[in-house]
Amino acid sequence: MEFLLKKQRQRQRYLDVLRGIAIFLVVFGHIVHVPMMRVYIYGFHMPLFFFLSGFFLKREKMLNLGSFAVSKVKSVVVPFVILYLATFVYWVVVERHVRGAELSVWSQLVGLVYGTYNRDYMHFNSALWFLPCLFTMQMIYAVVVRLRRWWAIAGVMLVLNCIGLAFREYLGVLPWGICAAMIGGVFLCMGNLMRPLIEKIKCGGWVLIGIAVLCIVVQVLLLPVSVFNLSSLKFYYPYMYIPVAVVGIFVYFCIAKVIGHNRVIEWMGVNSLVIFGFQEPVFRAVLYGVSKVSGFELEMMRTNIYMCLLCTALAIGAMWPLTKVRKPFVNLICGFLSTFWGEKNGIGHDQNSLCS
Repeated sequence: MEFLLKKQRQRQRYLDVLRGIAIFLVVFGHIVHVPMMRVYIYGFHMPLFFFLSGFFLKREKMLNLGSFAVSKVKSVVVPFVILYLATFVYWVVVERHVRGAELSVWSQLVGLVYGTYNRDYMHFNSALWFLPCLFTMQMIYAVVVRLRRWWAIAGVMLVLNCIGLAFREYLGVLPWGICAAMIGGVFLCMGNLMRPLIEKIKCGGWVLIGIAVLCIVVQVLLLPVSVFNLSSLKFYYPYMYIPVAVVGIFVYFCIAKVIGHNRVIEWMGVNSLVIFGFQEPVFRAVLYGVSKVSGFELEMMRTNIYMCLLCTALAIGAMWPLTKVRKPFVNLICGFLSTFWGEKNGIGHDQNSLCS
């Protein structure tokens, strides 16, 4: 049994690599101010996380909707609340003196309840919109998956995607990222339904490299129609969102499979939730520090790809201590919650990952 578990873990290390690449691109995409680079990354980086989230969902667990909801409250909503309050306190004590001083402290607590991306309510850490959206998306999918037949499930999620895109100006005000969840849920569905097929793929390294190169060429050709931002619901070519995102997902899936395992990238993947939650205040501090040391202006740094890569690496590295204090703290919270919800709904071993 232990041998089988080790074999399964070895076989799935590339998924940690994929999550590691994805979280690096998220941080880099938030730092860089090169327009075409942001267009490229924003075309697929959130769909990639939704795809991975769907990949790890087990449909048999979703059939018990109550138990599934409790597990997702513990694994998504509780981390959202912790990350929100932790970064909120940091903003009040430190950052508010240099950015956001015109905003009411109380206005920033609205985002904790509202959940939907809005810089008036999540100014200090707007990236956290993703977690309420992910929770909403998982709950929607848990209801749809009861249809059982794959084509019915895929069909309903695609219809929701179309409705969300068509009426985003009206649905965008709904709380907890409902509209974004409707649009992005198709990628979660894709990851969940395609898992059996993906696990059977056994292509050689050169074949995967060839597929990745071909997909990158397609990405470059599609760049003019790849202007998307799921958080703010801005889509200049809305019905190109799925094909552009799918191509991007395939590129990095192939790259992760070729890499197979890498301790640094896997570390980023395993700790993607911590990195995601603290990235904004940390990379702002890193940018400020590098600017002071180097003498370069902030905006000049953010339009230089090499400086942005350096600052991304420094910001992620700076979060290493946070990954060390995370485990005992999360275990304490989970132990407290388990006294109310029971051990059968406990948080799994990989709950520090963003796509668990």
